[in-house]
Amino acid sequence: MHRLNKIYWGILFGLIVPAIVMFVAYRKGNIPLEWANKADWKMNMKILNPFLRLSLIPNMLFFIPYGKWPRNQLLKGLLISTFLYGIVIVVIYFL
Repeated sequence: MHRLNKIYWGILFGLIVPAIVMFVAYRKGNIPLEWANKADWKMNMKILNPFLRLSLIPNMLFFIPYGKWPRNQLLKGLLISTFLYGIVIVVIYFL
């Protein structure tokens, strides 16, 4: 597991896993979104904001097995990507 203990792997996992979870939740949720009309984009982003928040839950699952290791670089990368998602969520919230 030492080769996965790098910050860039944590950032990669932290960005890709929530994106996959959000895509699956979007596809299974039957959400009526219209991306063709630019006037509805702000409304669509407000609808997708809760999905963004819920998609960060799988990031917490990485903290369970890896949280006990000293000097864990993977968790630092996960925190960085979680904060990046958090910034996007706050920006969408205040649009």
